[in-house]
Formats: sequence, C-alpha cells, structure tokens
Amino acid sequence: MKFLTKENISLFIAIAGFVLSIFNIIRQYYFNRAKINIIYRSHYCGGSVSFNLAIENCSQLDISISRMLLIVNNKEFEFLYLPKTIWTITHRTGGVETDRKKIDSISFPQTIGGLGAVGGCFAVDVDKETCGLFESPIAVALKVFTNRGCFLFPVMADNNKADI
Repeated sequence: MKFLTKENISLFIAIAGFVLSIFNIIRQYYFNRAKINIIYRSHYCGGSVSFNLAIENCSQLDISISRMLLIVNNKEFEFLYLPKTIWTITHRTGGVETDRKKIDSISFPQTIGGLGAVGGCFAVDVDKETCGLFESPIAVALKVFTNRGCFLFPVMADNNKADI
C-alpha cells in the first residue's frame, strides 16, 4: 500500500487531466473545423445560368458565405448578389389567371447555421459563348468565399434541365 501516497494520487490526477485536455482540444478542432459540401442537382441556361444547388454546413459553428464564383475554362463569373426571377408560374382557369408564383434566385451573402443547409436556385450571369458550353456536360468549379476560408469545389454539370 505504499503506492497510494498523496504524491502518487496527485500525479495520477495531473496526468489524467492532461490527457483529457488534449482529447478535448482534438475533439473541438475536429467538430468545429470549417467544412461545407455542395450538392449539385441541375442547371439551366437561359441568358444566365441557374444552378439548383444545396450547400451544407457540416460544422457545428455558423458559417457565412460572402460570395461565390463559377469557374469555366479559367474564366470566373460571380454569382448574383440580388435575387433574380428564375421562373414565373401562372395558373389559369377558363382563361382567367387564378394564381401566380415567382421563383427567385438565392442571393448572397448567406449565413448557414451549424449543421444546417441552404438550397435552391443560384444565378450567375455569363456570356453567350459560355452559356452554349452548358448544353452538353461540362466540368466546372465553384469557388466559395466564407468567413472561415475559401473553398474550391469541382462540379460536373451534366443535368441540363429545368426541374426547379
């Protein structure tokens, strides 16, 4: 029983506290690191390119997206800051308009809560030559600027349809 002295018990408590604090630092870094995913669903080109995307925040901390760029053949196009009307849906009964709905693009900046997501149409103005490239599948990149760093996502834009 010479092992259970005050000095050995204090040493054990100090070592256990050190190990737990290192574990807590690693755990906090892992769960609070900046990590976002972009899920591409479809796109439609009609003057401007509208992407149907979902942006997921995989971190437990909020993240703010200040701007987003579309990169096509080393040319950068900035996504719109103001909402743009993508679609207008009109219902008629007997020739009389009974209902009208507008679908607008999502504007920037966006704040996504911890473990949250934002999704919908994101619009970007491109030139006619670039718009023509979206008729067939094309590899593009999305550059996302956030308050926690800049991220680059490769996207295969291969679903050219208006399913918004």
